[in-house]
This record gives sequence, C-alpha cells and structure tokens, in this order.
Amino acid sequence: IMATLYFATGGDDWTNCSQESTGTVCNIVDDTQQPGYNPNAVRFLDSADECQWYGARCVDGEDQCIRIIQIENIQQSGTLPSEIAKLSELRFLALEEGTIGGTIPSNLDELTNLLFLDLDAQELTGTIPETIFDITTLWTLDLNENRLTGTLSSSIGDLTELVFFQIDNNNMIGTIPDVFGGVAGLGEATFEDNNFTGVMPASICQIGLSTLQGDCALC
Repeated sequence: IMATLYFATGGDDWTNCSQESTGTVCNIVDDTQQPGYNPNAVRFLDSADECQWYGARCVDGEDQCIRIIQIENIQQSGTLPSEIAKLSELRFLALEEGTIGGTIPSNLDELTNLLFLDLDAQELTGTIPETIFDITTLWTLDLNENRLTGTLSSSIGDLTELVFFQIDNNNMIGTIPDVFGGVAGLGEATFEDNNFTGVMPASICQIGLSTLQGDCALC
C-alpha cells in the first residue's frame, strides 16, 4: 500500500527520500515532537520494512501496522489512492503542501481509528465525501487551501470529538450548517476565503472557540 501511495503521488519526482535510483537526498524528520519522527528512517521502496520508510511510523514491538504517515512539502503530485484506506490501524495521516489533485477517496471511512486527517495546501477538487463524517474518531480535519467545491454537510455535527477544523481557501458554497452544538471541544475553526453565504451559526459561536475565522460581507 505504501508503494502504491508512492507511485500515485509521483514519488520519483519527490524532492526528498525518493527511491535510491532517483538520486534525491533523504533528510529524515528530525524534530522529535513530530509524529513522523523516526531516527532510523530510510527511503521509500527500500528493502527495509515499510515501517521504516520516510514519514511512516509503526508501534515498536506490536503488530507492525502503520499508525502514522507524515509527508509534507516534498512536491507530491498525482492523486490520493483509495488503497490507503486499507491501512486499518492508521491514526495520523498528513500529506501537506504539494499538488495532489483529484478527489478525496470516498472510502476513507474505513479508517475507523483515524484521529488526524490533514490534506491541506494541495489541489484537491470535488466535494468533501459524506463518508468523511462517518470517521467519528477524528480530532483534526484540515482541508484548507485546496479547490474543494460544494456545500459543507450538516453531518459535520457528527464529529463530536473534533478539536481542529479548517476548510478555508476553497470554493465552498451554501451556508455553514447550525449543527455544532454537540462539538463542544472544538477549539479552532476557519471558513474564510470561500463562497459561503448567510451568517455564522449560533451553535458555533456559543462554543467559545479560541479561533473562529470567516468572511464578512461588505455593506
């Protein structure tokens, strides 16, 4: 599955840790506070276990299932493969700052343990799949700076564990649904630079967020 992710997102053209034959550098995630930190990381497609490939983490001594994928700002392109949903123990998925296009796979709800989904600063198109809101374990849903369209589903209110939500800088339309009353732990939500209409719903204003950003219409 990790090899599929590599080829689907233009791995040979990445600027870091592509397969050996590409001649790219391989600088590991060296910040110990980052989820993808692994001092023993190797290039993608190396003969070592996939748990050691750049940006991937498993839990040492357990089942060798990938729990974390953090790959950012290395010129990823192509599309996000649906096969990634087969990583059933995945908790953290961050693919940021590239040109990944196409739509968000509709089967990501198979990631029933996922806590963190960050696909920001890519070129994703289409609507947010309704199935995303079935991942009720999510703490973070970060989709800003893409080319997403359509409306924001009222099913966002089903993500009752959500703490961080960003959808700014897309092409979303319609109104922001008034369904945030059950998302009491939400601390940050950003909606600006879309084509939303109407007012900010009372349910989100009453939560007491530390950060709430939206657009204000000119009179």
